[in-house]
Amino acid sequence: DLLLQSAIRQSDPLPLYQQAIDLIVRMQERVSSETAEINPPFDEEKFTWELDFFLTHTLEGYYGAEIGASARASFQDFFRSICREVLSQPRNFCHRDYHSRNLLLQDGKLRIVDFQDGRMGPYTYDLVSLLEDPYAGLEDELREQLQAYYYAHRPQALKEIFLGDFKRDYDMMSIQRLLKAAGTFGYMFTEKGKRWYVDHLPAVFERVDAILGGYPDLDGLRDLLERYTRLDQEDSD
Repeated sequence: DLLLQSAIRQSDPLPLYQQAIDLIVRMQERVSSETAEINPPFDEEKFTWELDFFLTHTLEGYYGAEIGASARASFQDFFRSICREVLSQPRNFCHRDYHSRNLLLQDGKLRIVDFQDGRMGPYTYDLVSLLEDPYAGLEDELREQLQAYYYAHRPQALKEIFLGDFKRDYDMMSIQRLLKAAGTFGYMFTEKGKRWYVDHLPAVFERVDAILGGYPDLDGLRDLLERYTRLDQEDSD
């Protein structure tokens, strides 16, 4: 019954996360596309729907933002661009919700739960879910070590493909995944009354802002998020 989230508070997180990454590689190598297609693969419609969900339940629902037509169109343009980019990545099986509350430690080995939503998607999806997990709050240095560990141990099929910019692949997937998580947190508060979810929002937006800071082509999205995550924001466009 020991969650990875709890285990890393009690011992060195590095070997546990390396084991978690080894499991990602095993899933990517061994789960066939036919098996994964029990659920529809990730596509642009799914990813953009998740980001629209974020606008509705977190920016408008939790922060009370009034997003005007031109600002909404700008958000959606950025979202479509990011979603198309991540969907251009090589595809593998994705667990779909691979984080520290769905990995349990038993006799020193990690066990996976909550895998019923598994499907085909970008190769960075589960790695991002694991390392950008707001519940765990990994330090930047550890996150970078683990990114390098995955890259060195990635499936042979990916080693045979030239991954033009692994860091950008990872970062674009992180933006989508983190904003998707923020949408869930806003929904769980506004619709379910579960306050503790929104306690994670500041850390999520801090991490998104740090990633966006490395990409001048996304400065406009960074500015929009800063504007509409202010609880005292008044402008509506």
